[in-house]
Parts: sequence; structure tokens; C-alpha cells
Amino acid sequence: MINIKSYNHFCNESKIKNFLAGAALAGSLSTGMISCDSPNQNSNQGIQKLADATHIDIPNSFKLDQKLITIGMDMNIISNGNNIGIIEERTISIGKKFEYYDNLKKLVTSAHQKVFSLYTQIEIFDENKKLIGTVEQEVIESFFSIYSIYSIKNADGVIIAKSKKLDFFTTNVDIYDTNNKLIVKMHKRFITMFGDTWDVDIFGNIDKRLIIFIPAFVSSSQAEKKKDDDSDSDD
Repeated sequence: MINIKSYNHFCNESKIKNFLAGAALAGSLSTGMISCDSPNQNSNQGIQKLADATHIDIPNSFKLDQKLITIGMDMNIISNGNNIGIIEERTISIGKKFEYYDNLKKLVTSAHQKVFSLYTQIEIFDENKKLIGTVEQEVIESFFSIYSIYSIKNADGVIIAKSKKLDFFTTNVDIYDTNNKLIVKMHKRFITMFGDTWDVDIFGNIDKRLIIFIPAFVSSSQAEKKKDDDSDSDD
């Protein structure tokens, strides 16, 4: 992964995100309130203030709500009506990059899409930049359609789970372990008021950090496809 973002770029990007989100929620925002110390610190008031006591682990059932007033594909992690974290897309980079911050606004995991590969390959790292696994998207063309399969690998490159076939406009992602047992079910709601909403249920023993970025990558790819299609139709 080649990342061209410097620390200053990171701060500038966070400032822009905070300004847009704050402007949408409060009508105005003083530049003195913008900080690079914590991501989107003024943007989550519409749901609930982030918990400030102890770290909250990702539960087995949660939803991901897309934030519209932002740059990139950012998603709040919601459990029982509470905001327990956020996934943020870093747009100032080569290839897609997402970061997961917990309820304490601490970086937990990051996902980087490799740019020089024959297929989509997403490397996932912990807070110490240690590789914990990979999600690979294999695109398969048939006479009737084009679909894809997500393969989830551990840090040693061993496949531990796979999704069923997905078409480009998929709203369901079902992931099975090597014994063909359903361990993850993701569903994108068809009708939502504000952006994409994914319901995620995890049934098996799998590292949730390898799972949480998939809806963000899927929604981001679909949004880019729609934008390209709209641009082509305008021409």
C-alpha cells in the first residue's frame, strides 16, 4: 500500500470532515473547535455522545449507518441505539483506506486496499500496524452476469471464510467458514432516510476486525459506480 498522506494532510482532512458535519448539525462551527486529536468529534451528536468510560468491544449484532455530511464513506457503528465507534474513509491516499475508531476515539484497526494487484486486496492492520488478515475480492464473469466473492484470510494467508456469490448491486453479504457454516450475515436496508444502513450479525468465531470494513468497501464501490453512471448519462 502506498500512502501519500502526511500528518498535515490527515489534520486537514479531519478538519474538513468536522467542519462539514458540524455545519450540518449546528448551522455553524467555529474553526477554533476543530481538532485533529480525535476524529469527527463534533459530528455524532445526532445519535448519542460517545461513551467515555471504557473501551466497548464490537458486539455480535450491530448496524453501520452512513454519514452523509462528510468526505468519503464514513459509517457510525451502532449497538442498542448507542454509537460505539466509527469507520472513517481516508480520501487523501492512493487506494482506499478505512480506519476504525472505538468509543474512546482510539484507532483500533485500519484497512488498506493494495493498488498494484490484479484484484481487490484489502490488508487489515491492528493499532500497532501489524497485519491481522486480508479480505480479497475475486471478480468472476459468466455469460449472464458478473459477480464477486470475498475471501477472508488470516495473517498467515490461510482462507478462513468466504462469501457467497454477490452481484454488483448486492444488498446481502453472507459469509461461511471452511465447514460451510454461516458465520456472518450482512444486509443493506433497501429504504433508508440518510445513506446506506447495514445490519450485521456475527454467529461464528471470527475476528470482527476482519468483517467490519466489508460494508464500507461495498457501499463505497457502489457509490462510485453510480456516480460514474450518472456522469455518463449526463454526457
